Amino acid sequence: MRIFTFILPIVVVSVLSSCSNISTSPKPTFTSTQAAKINAPAEAGAPEGKLEILERRIAARVELYRKNAGLKPMNYHSRMATLARKHSDKLKNKFIKRGKRELNHDGFGSRANKIVLDYSMSRAAENVALIYGQNGDVAATFSRNWMNSPKHKKNILKKWNYTGIGVSIAPDGTIYATQLFGLKTDFTF
Repeated sequence: MRIFTFILPIVVVSVLSSCSNISTSPKPTFTSTQAAKINAPAEAGAPEGKLEILERRIAARVELYRKNAGLKPMNYHSRMATLARKHSDKLKNKFIKRGKRELNHDGFGSRANKIVLDYSMSRAAENVALIYGQNGDVAATFSRNWMNSPKHKKNILKKWNYTGIGVSIAPDGTIYATQLFGLKTDFTF
């Protein structure tokens, strides 16, 4: 079995439409039981659900790359994460319905408008990826693969001060991740 990762970046100012495929060494896949455990609600008293913990771990991994590049850390924006999670859910549901793993930026214009208009940002960008056949540090895999893709890396290393990540996991263990970026400046209206 091969592990497959698909990633797709986009920026409002310059839309990037190409898709990169990255293959890594074979590892066992998530079982449906493991995926169900990740998707399960958080235990009583836990501050966040398991998906939210994974989303924050991916964000922390991305921040390590930014820190090493001398960039300021981004603030985690929970409403941007909700937007990102909805997109990842749509990708997952499309896969469940059609049986074909796909990535797209459908609806990004609406997400970007919400980020710019409702959250008072001056610009927005999006990275999308999926992995399957992964049984290990998922956060490290997403961040590493994004950084190994020139267009995703460019998005990550731009001047942003807000981010939100949304993850969704299909019953077969396919994991979809969407990262949104936002820049709030003094010139935002």
